[in-house]
Amino acid sequence: KTVGATDGTYTQFNQFNVNGGRDFDTSQNFFGITPVTLSGFVGTQMDTLLGMDVLSQFSIEIKRDPLELLLHTQQYDIEDGSLSIQSIMGLPSIPAEVKGLPCSVVFDTGAKIAYLPRKQVAGLKEVDNIEDFYPSFGRFSTPVYKVPFNIGGHELIFSAGVLPEVLEMTMLSAIDGVIGTEILGYLDINIYMQQRAMRLAA
Repeated sequence: KTVGATDGTYTQFNQFNVNGGRDFDTSQNFFGITPVTLSGFVGTQMDTLLGMDVLSQFSIEIKRDPLELLLHTQQYDIEDGSLSIQSIMGLPSIPAEVKGLPCSVVFDTGAKIAYLPRKQVAGLKEVDNIEDFYPSFGRFSTPVYKVPFNIGGHELIFSAGVLPEVLEMTMLSAIDGVIGTEILGYLDINIYMQQRAMRLAA
């Protein structure tokens, strides 16, 4: 089966079994999105979409080379230098700097680029325009900008877009931005949801 992981709140589509052990019941339809429609959006067959209702019960390890998502049941000692995770609207947010200004961003494994409020990208040069989608909204297009981020002392340049106004009002009302899977090109990530910490390693 092909499984997608997202920082959305709920797991959808099929019953899911983790490591041959725990079973999780899931919903079959999410805001009108089914496995067929989701597969069309992402361009590959998807059988299950994992949300934070499942992921938050594990320690999450995401490796770059080879690209792997590992779910661990054991808890780990939190190392110095780990970032503190806050839960905002059920989503994990971490401290960061965007264009030198402190902010709080959500790491969304379902986002292929970062997203910022329009005021954050005002005056920046548009370098591209892409199509993306959001499950409860559908497809949308966004201009893309190159924006400097500092996350846990790591200076990174991300591609950042802007959400449709209705999504920006709802998703960016309590946070300052979203970072997506582009970070996986730079860093390995360990997320310890129950201990509310995240570790980044170059």
